[in-house]
Amino acid sequence: NITDYYNHVGYHAYIDGSFNPDTYVYGSGIVLICNNSVFKKISLSGNNPFLAKQRNVAGEMRSAMGAVQYCIKNSIGSITLHYDYSGIENWTEGTWKRNNEFTKMFYEFMQDAKHQGLKIKFRKVKAHSNNEYNDLADKLAKEACGL
Repeated sequence: NITDYYNHVGYHAYIDGSFNPDTYVYGSGIVLICNNSVFKKISLSGNNPFLAKQRNVAGEMRSAMGAVQYCIKNSIGSITLHYDYSGIENWTEGTWKRNNEFTKMFYEFMQDAKHQGLKIKFRKVKAHSNNEYNDLADKLAKEACGL
């Protein structure tokens, strides 16, 4: 629904990831919106050496998982994830092959969330395109990894 897309009706999360090559820390940014109002901003960082090999993709996946976790913890039944990295939707939906333990774990996590009743919709946004909320998620991800 085009109106939902532009008006942010219901729950939405803009998610993004980043990576600091100097410290091998990946960062995740999450901007949660409900009915046109930002109600939570989340920054997450990690330095697991295995995940850090994925560089910014680790942050991207971690941000999606963080948004989904928030929904489950707070009894939110439906979320639209706005992402700029296609793997978020493609791994969740099973259209991309899962080549390592992290992508397999990501898929299982997202499937488990769906089995718990969370409805997840996806909206691709263009990276670095002056989208206010995507830019904010990007900023939170960069801050999380020290950039």
